[in-house]
Amino acid sequence: MKKHIAILLSLTLSLTALLSGCGQAGGNSASTADSADADSSDGGQTYKIGVTMSSRDQFLSTLEKGILDAAAAAGDFEIETFDANNDVQKQYEHINTFTSKQFDAIVVNLVDTNTGAEVLKMVGDIPVIFVDRRPAEELLVENKTCYVGAEEYKAGQFQGEFLSEFFKDKSDKTIRYVMFKGTLGLENTENRTRGALETLEKSGFTLEQVFEDTANFDRSMALDKMNTLLGTGKEFDCVIANNDEMALGALEAMKLVGKDLKAIPVVGIDCTDVAAAAIKAGEMACSIYQNPAEVGAACFAQALDVVTTGKMSVFKDVPFQPVTIDTIDTVRG
Repeated sequence: MKKHIAILLSLTLSLTALLSGCGQAGGNSASTADSADADSSDGGQTYKIGVTMSSRDQFLSTLEKGILDAAAAAGDFEIETFDANNDVQKQYEHINTFTSKQFDAIVVNLVDTNTGAEVLKMVGDIPVIFVDRRPAEELLVENKTCYVGAEEYKAGQFQGEFLSEFFKDKSDKTIRYVMFKGTLGLENTENRTRGALETLEKSGFTLEQVFEDTANFDRSMALDKMNTLLGTGKEFDCVIANNDEMALGALEAMKLVGKDLKAIPVVGIDCTDVAAAAIKAGEMACSIYQNPAEVGAACFAQALDVVTTGKMSVFKDVPFQPVTIDTIDTVRG
């Protein structure tokens, strides 16, 4: 099969976005084409796949690149990928673009997991691969829709298990916690939060909430809110964050006032490059890793299956793994 790849990326997808991991990257600038030389002399069909990302932080940018790399390796695929910049209406515009151009499959990283039904209504018969943010279970139909990711509750559970072990010798069995939640209403936000807290309670701890609020998966927002909390003088035993960006924001604020990061563990999710460096430095206590490039490749594999065979499973699990300073070289390499 001769290669025929046309990859359209908005200008904001750059090497900087992949390496910096700073805040919620994104943008809405016009797309630019980066096309390989076309050679369709074999007359083979070129399949068109649309990708709409909720935003482009480090994790999601790497996931998106995983999709593109897998498509480039396969050949005979045209990929259009856009960043909704956390705007539901922009994501709907992307869907309309893909449907009007009669794309063969669409990959959706939902801005809002409550909009899954509306997305499916808009696409008609086009197969949809949801990734990283899971829609309602009843929307997943074999050979029509699927979800690529992991059980989000498990990520929180791993955080809770790490903290349970960390505090196993705590005499009063009370944990005063700070919780930074992702975007409210999202399935991953709610299940990651619930998984961490329920696991601690099942381990015999009494939980005392010192602070709990959304920071929308954003580092700078978590930094600001952590600074405010530290200004109150309230004491706490640990910081739990629904992703690494918020954990890193909390860490930065704690370092500025000289908090003992060995005694007050900060735990995140994703194990991005920046978080991995913080773990190796002995600053972040634990993160939960899910290989974003592998998630992206799994998305493309599902799209490839459905456009070439008409078949697609409803769930492709790319499991989480807990990462500490003792395991980071094994898990992250």
